[in-house]
Amino acid sequence: MRCLMSALRPMDRKSPCRLVTWQDSDPLRHLFSVGFGKYPNNLNLSNDFREDFLKGLRASEVAIDAGKEIPEELIGCVTPVTLTAAELTPYGNLTRMWPGGVYLGDSTDVADLTSFWNVRAAGNAVEFACLSYPARCERFVKSHLRELDEQPQYHPNIQDHIGVFTRLPQDRATAALKAFPTVKTPLLVALPGTAGPIGGMSPYRFVGTTRACGATAARLSRRPVSKFGFSHPT
Repeated sequence: MRCLMSALRPMDRKSPCRLVTWQDSDPLRHLFSVGFGKYPNNLNLSNDFREDFLKGLRASEVAIDAGKEIPEELIGCVTPVTLTAAELTPYGNLTRMWPGGVYLGDSTDVADLTSFWNVRAAGNAVEFACLSYPARCERFVKSHLRELDEQPQYHPNIQDHIGVFTRLPQDRATAALKAFPTVKTPLLVALPGTAGPIGGMSPYRFVGTTRACGATAARLSRRPVSKFGFSHPT
């Protein structure tokens, strides 16, 4: 949070915070909810967290039109989901061989979205490459991977890798990865899980933590808020 507050000063500096919006009929709406977060307006809450995020953090709105690409400008921005990491510190030995990576999966598969959520919740800088709508994600993911490639080597004697998280068989994962070439060597991380369509699942199934980050935004705007706990998928 201290880093975020520094980024918001002086007051005329452009805020790194973005509130991403999309149409309810967008086929990638579940992925956007998981990846960016959303403040639902039908929960009868006492605080307007959406307004707090916009005003308290001087966030700007970025709309993703149906059928259009995910804007590259969202790489590295603070969204309602990434704000939930504010003031969280790791514990134990979290040394990794990769600075971040990509998740290869299907945005209509609940197991993929759950795995993606959990991979990111573990502190990984990972973006989702949707193989069922590749054209909408490709430039966004490539921009993310380019930033990872440009990061300096973490350890002088140990090669950094790009983590590739997926539930796909190795041959399919290798074929899909050809669309995302990297300078750093990719490291395949195979994940378990049973495939299954989303169907009528609520688009807010994976964004319980947005209530907590809304409380943070409200605090920054000096409005009294209630404390909320984190809610992660099981």
